[in-house]
Amino acid sequence: MELPPYRFVFLEDDLNTFTFVTDHLLTYEVRFKESGYIFPDDPALWPFVFEMMIILVDFETSRKTPPDRRIPPTIAAIFKTFLLRNERVIVYICDSSDKRETVRARKFDAWFDFYQGMEFIKINQNIIDPSGIVYLTSLITRSDNPLKTEMVLAFSKLISDANDKS
Repeated sequence: MELPPYRFVFLEDDLNTFTFVTDHLLTYEVRFKESGYIFPDDPALWPFVFEMMIILVDFETSRKTPPDRRIPPTIAAIFKTFLLRNERVIVYICDSSDKRETVRARKFDAWFDFYQGMEFIKINQNIIDPSGIVYLTSLITRSDNPLKTEMVLAFSKLISDANDKS
């Protein structure tokens, strides 16, 4: 049985940041950061490109977060709300600072696969930097986005250029 999402709100001073509080009284922020710089050769796309970050606010890293089956539908609802506004595209880069990027990518992919329906497309690619670090990335957009072809081409070029440098 699918549980309902948590109630979420925009931050008053930033319509690209959503926040919600779980039943365990943990506060999450889902931020969509303007990131046109990702596609430096395509300035026409810049206003539509965002990175997504899921941030646990005010949490002691020594504690383990309890499992919560209402977080995935909440993230999905926020994601849909954000993407339905315009011809936006999300570039999701898994945080690798603690070496748990594979776990994050797997969890995000499972959420996306479960909640996407026919409304969205997602392309997964890896970027390998010159030191050999692999960054797990995804491009996500609405399937009816009129800029979809341009964005997919720009994303493919970004991945190709980055991997050619490594």
